Amino acid sequence: MRLKPEQTQFIKSTIARHFGEGARVWLFGSRVNEAKRGGDVDLYVQPEDAADCFHRRIRCLGALVEGLPYPVDLVVDDGTRELPIYRIAQLEGVRL
Repeated sequence: MRLKPEQTQFIKSTIARHFGEGARVWLFGSRVNEAKRGGDVDLYVQPEDAADCFHRRIRCLGALVEGLPYPVDLVVDDGTRELPIYRIAQLEGVRL
């Protein structure tokens, strides 16, 4: 995983602040591959509560972009449908 421990902690605390302490988050994409270089931070979140996910996602994304030196993609499972990216993130990603 190509993130520093303090960056991982920042991600986890930011997700918890916006989506609840019980929210689960996975890092997926190029940042989980040690052989790659660069790339954005791809995150998949299962919130504790799916209410108002759109607005919380926007606020959380803003905080993540401000606090990390990389571009961030934030995928949030709002519980309304099952998208293939959700399964890919869980199967190929690393739970933080």
